[in-house]
Amino acid sequence: MKLVKNGKTKDVYQLENGRYLLKFKDSVTGGPGGVVDPGGNSVVGEQAGMGRACLAMTSFIFGEAARRGLAETHMGAVNLDESTMEVVPARPFGQGLEVIVRFVATGSFVRRYGLYAEDGRRFSAPLVEITLKDDERGDPLANDETLVELGLATLEEIAKIKAQARSIAGLIQELGQKNGLDIFDLKMEFGRSAEGKLLLIDEISPGSMRAYKGGQRLQGPELAQAFTA
Repeated sequence: MKLVKNGKTKDVYQLENGRYLLKFKDSVTGGPGGVVDPGGNSVVGEQAGMGRACLAMTSFIFGEAARRGLAETHMGAVNLDESTMEVVPARPFGQGLEVIVRFVATGSFVRRYGLYAEDGRRFSAPLVEITLKDDERGDPLANDETLVELGLATLEEIAKIKAQARSIAGLIQELGQKNGLDIFDLKMEFGRSAEGKLLLIDEISPGSMRAYKGGQRLQGPELAQAFTA
């Protein structure tokens, strides 16, 4: 087993069988001032049990998405005790794209469009945004034409990514509502299999979304428990 990437929230190892192993960490990401933020690009601390919680929530959501035919995923064997997930190889789009589905205006959306967008306003329909994974440049927002011009994805792939993202977000909203959760926004990632099929990859975990219960934001293991209990 060979370490190929030491990431903020996961380490990635190459396995002898041609697959990869994701080792989930207890890291918490956020933004300036150490504020926990699912859109943050820095590690702002650690929380005991975070890695296991992220894996439990990811494997549950990925499993439900696959079971309902909403998306194919790269997920293989999961070991919660070791906080590891074996995955099939998948190539990201460029250096990676983050697909954000928003139900409520908040966070970076309001920072960008605050002249017109009031924090907390609910959208009439789920809004999908795609950003480039580029910490140095603040994960710039990219429209469809830009993604095509940069050679990162075709219009057909972008349409499929957005459709699957909305379906998966709808699933997460449904699962959350069963436990009294109000999902404001969430992010996910997609890649291509060796055969060129679109795959849901990486994770969907407490650090991937803003969720509230009774007006209080849930985070970390507490949020994962609300989904997986």
